[in-house]
Amino acid sequence: MNIHLEKISRLMVRLLVLLLALARNTLPRGAAFPTHPKKILILHSLLLGDTLLLTPLLAKLRQQHPKAIIKLTVPAPLLSLYETHPYDVSAIPFHAKKSVHILHILKSGPYDLVIIPAENRLSLLARASGSRHTVAFADDHPAWKNWMVDTAVQPPQQPEAIGDIFTTLIPGNFSAQYNPTDWHAPKINADTQLDKRSILMHLTASMQTKMWPLSHWLELAKKLKNDGYTPYWSIAPGEEQILSIVDPESLFPYVALKFAPMWHILEHATLLISVDTSIVHLARLTQTPTIAIYGPTEPSLFGDGNFWYKHASRAIFRQEVSCRDDHNFFRRPLSWVNICTRDRGKCSNPKCINSITVNDVYNAAMELLASQEST
Repeated sequence: MNIHLEKISRLMVRLLVLLLALARNTLPRGAAFPTHPKKILILHSLLLGDTLLLTPLLAKLRQQHPKAIIKLTVPAPLLSLYETHPYDVSAIPFHAKKSVHILHILKSGPYDLVIIPAENRLSLLARASGSRHTVAFADDHPAWKNWMVDTAVQPPQQPEAIGDIFTTLIPGNFSAQYNPTDWHAPKINADTQLDKRSILMHLTASMQTKMWPLSHWLELAKKLKNDGYTPYWSIAPGEEQILSIVDPESLFPYVALKFAPMWHILEHATLLISVDTSIVHLARLTQTPTIAIYGPTEPSLFGDGNFWYKHASRAIFRQEVSCRDDHNFFRRPLSWVNICTRDRGKCSNPKCINSITVNDVYNAAMELLASQEST
């Protein structure tokens, strides 16, 4: 399909969604939150890492509704992770701009309950698919995005990890913690075998301001090598060019794997050291000890929280950074949220992460490794 026809198709599907949403909005639907929903959809178009942070919500839903059919939309690169049906949840590939995905959602309904964890504009698609009750966080902008939300939940007014925040979308207490037996390893394995005492060092992130200075990584790797560990560079497929900058003499091996194969690598790694990106969230699922380096983001929002409380991890973070001045949670103002959304075009010297030293990370790694070896 050429670009012109694709645009026409997209417009027609959007019009179909709008018409169906308006028509079905006049039909009777549950005014109260359903107590025994038989069919549930979690509908979103979050990024890869944020999708993994929905895991506590899956656990709470399955605990409260053990017999319900639960479906979750996921970005296509994550589908292989969900093939083992964690929490007996079925994954549906979804991209908000792909007409075939939208049509599939329409055909998959109706649903007793649709949960929208971020983008309330998807409440139109929820209603069009026959949602009898739609729950989402309150006060998305602009206001029209909230018109077809039945239950609007206020985000917490005190610091809380985003994974735990997602669980507040459905009523009831929830104190369970992650159990690795609830999420079996994906069937796609990795050919790469790690040496014993291996340490994965993940270099890249979607935002350049999240990246730790590249000159620090080689110095850190050499220190770890001297302590008897085997460092491995970790990058996403297609990012191999960065290795010529970080390790021009190719002193250390590397892995460049997607999510499902990376799961198996993480399972055998002694430690992960990474900037704040999706591999940190994947390491929580594999229970890989982790050093997470935070720059423009905060561990109070993106850290382990209550659900992953038992995960062996350390957050490296500079508290006194005034330019973390975006106080929004998915476009909803929250005073306690302190992040920076500037990329290198607006911030040529991200002091939030550049000020973290090699010794900061090395000392945290030694502390965490010692604690793991003593258990």
